[in-house]
Amino acid sequence: MNARLIPTTAANDPLSQDVPIIRIRLLGNIQILIGNQDCTSRIKYRKGLALIALLAVECNVMHQRDRIADLLWPELPLTAARSNLRQVLSNLGRILEPGVCEGLPILRVTAGTVGLFVGNQVHLDVAKVQATCDSLRHKSDISHIHLADMETALPSPQMISKEFMAGFDLVDCEGFMEWIGHQRHYFSDCLISIYEDISDRAESAGDMDTALAFVRKAVQIDPLLEANQLRLIRLLAAVGRQERALRELNMFVKRLRDELDVEPSSETKALHDEITQGLILPRPQTTKSRPSEGNMRWMTVLYAVCAPSINDALIRTKTTRQSREETTEVLRRNGAYVVRPPGRGVFAYFGWSEDQRNCARNALDGAREVLSKVSAPQYIRIGIYTCQVYFENQGEQLDELGECSDIAYRLSLAAEGGEIVVCEETLQKIQVKTEKMGLGQLRGIRETVTLFRILH
Repeated sequence: MNARLIPTTAANDPLSQDVPIIRIRLLGNIQILIGNQDCTSRIKYRKGLALIALLAVECNVMHQRDRIADLLWPELPLTAARSNLRQVLSNLGRILEPGVCEGLPILRVTAGTVGLFVGNQVHLDVAKVQATCDSLRHKSDISHIHLADMETALPSPQMISKEFMAGFDLVDCEGFMEWIGHQRHYFSDCLISIYEDISDRAESAGDMDTALAFVRKAVQIDPLLEANQLRLIRLLAAVGRQERALRELNMFVKRLRDELDVEPSSETKALHDEITQGLILPRPQTTKSRPSEGNMRWMTVLYAVCAPSINDALIRTKTTRQSREETTEVLRRNGAYVVRPPGRGVFAYFGWSEDQRNCARNALDGAREVLSKVSAPQYIRIGIYTCQVYFENQGEQLDELGECSDIAYRLSLAAEGGEIVVCEETLQKIQVKTEKMGLGQLRGIRETVTLFRILH
């Protein structure tokens, strides 16, 4: 997932002046624009749209065709799935033929692999979102007058939904739906983080209009996220719009009751009292507290998935399900908090509910036991990611679909059957033989992750 989002440059493309710009939009309804022409309807197959999304998010790298065939046609024998993939690639190749990167077609197909390579002539909205995340994260001195300009890199404000591939599904493809579920959480979190960051910077600079505009965008993506709702309400009150602030607060409380059947928190009630009593001062300056050392904790996330290359669909499904059950049991025995999302994989968290000094070692031991005890270890792919996380309150639990989970999932994509791939932080905490992988690095939300294969 998101192996490389930031496009390479193509300033030296000999044909770059003669080929049209291709725009691939995945946030909202999927759209393929070549020049000024919408070519989305020319994609004959629904799974062609799915393949475009897979290759665009995982751009600038070659993917195994068999893995894609199994992902998009899990119910078919592998030979039939390969045949279907050939038809889809033929259709996409004709549509994307004008696209050029470094003098070569952007859709590159070999006998065993396929990849989408992008440069200056191909614009990916997901890449722009990632680049904006990186820019805000690394530039603490961005002038507030330029914050609103960043909107040009984000989805159109007229778009009804900014969800990744909004409304798209392939109900017969569990693996793909698991993947798309991760992407939706990932890019939703990216956009919310961008809007929160811009709003924070604008408020600190005294630009309350921009602060209000961007926190409202965050609220529109997730209307039930209390922190941003309360921030919006407090900002409205701070600029003298108390009646509007109270209307927003009452709508939020109604939504909580109607959609979640819960009562407002004490913080929400307290904010209501502050507004009605006129206690919120105009143009408040926010200060951010730094995480204390005591609230930092090492945690390791493991993602394991069984992806068998078996022609018989019934045997393939049975093998996958049995492997998932066996993997879950093994990882729980090794002290992990295990989550099984829709699809074929399993997440295991070491150091989640309580501090585990040896969380990385425990995760590796669990991974090795999985490969030694499950019934089809040759098809198991495992990714292990270790990082420090901040708990605002001791005993607090984390979001199961956060950044750590996302990177562990992406590490597993780099593994072959029977392999364990880890990050550098994991490697520093264990003593094992490894091999640095030729695939290079994954681009995470907050850092670059280097890949290592565990040698048995």
